[in-house]
Amino acid sequence: MKPGVYMMIDSLGNIIYVGKAKNLKNRVSQYFNHQKDRTPKVVEMIHRIHTLKYIVTDTELDAFIEECRLIKEIKPRYNKQMKTDKKYCYIKIMAERYPKVTK
Repeated sequence: MKPGVYMMIDSLGNIIYVGKAKNLKNRVSQYFNHQKDRTPKVVEMIHRIHTLKYIVTDTELDAFIEECRLIKEIKPRYNKQMKTDKKYCYIKIMAERYPKVTK
């Protein structure tokens, strides 16, 4: 499957987590495989999932940009990064022969 962004939604319709993936199917299925190394917070989040939605993107960069935008806009409960202005995700593309993307 292609790269993209996935959203975990609770029973009230609130988006509680936004993530990105190189391969949406593989990444989302990891949440539902029984893993012993999950933190209590991740286990709690998984129990709250009622619906999953996803957006397929053409590239990983597109997924990264969309994830940043959604987290900034929605501020999902379980996304701890990018919640304060100091930690928002920014993309800087320089006018070089081979542009690079940085956080």
